[in-house]
Amino acid sequence: MQRQAARADDTSLDALAADLRALIDKDDPTAAFLFVAMTMSEKSDRTLRRRLLLKSASDGCAGAATMLAMDLLESDDPSALMWAKSAAESGDASAQALLAGLYRTGKHGIDRDLVEAFAWTKLAERQAYAKAMLPPLQIAALSIEQALPPEDKAKAEARAASLAASIKVAPYYLCGQAAPGRDR
Repeated sequence: MQRQAARADDTSLDALAADLRALIDKDDPTAAFLFVAMTMSEKSDRTLRRRLLLKSASDGCAGAATMLAMDLLESDDPSALMWAKSAAESGDASAQALLAGLYRTGKHGIDRDLVEAFAWTKLAERQAYAKAMLPPLQIAALSIEQALPPEDKAKAEARAASLAASIKVAPYYLCGQAAPGRDR
């Protein structure tokens, strides 16, 4: 009985993958993002994975831009920051948290900047689409705030307010929080 259910699940996944491939062939950015997210692990064909993510991210899928940034960070590709910023500025909370972490650590060729780290963490916290995202973001914000020199605290709060005013809270969508071809 369990084997039959497992085979049925495999068949359903295969059918979904085939449907997604057909949509990818028609240049559907959401299908490309979902195909990578659902069927390709980080150990999959990296060239195909990056090609699909690049196409989807270029067409406005913030989720793909975030995944692409994370993938590019593994090889210290300097374009990773551009993709993380693109998704974060589109209102994607996952990308905002990623960008905050990059500024907090100062790794991958990015200058350490606790003011930016705090601002992006606060924005991600405000725009989080899943309750599970909140505790780690709140802990990160508190940790960064405690590490900020007193003269930078006001700058960090002002930068957080500026980001909150300029970046809309986007509704969650299959492609993250910014959907291809929709106003942001």
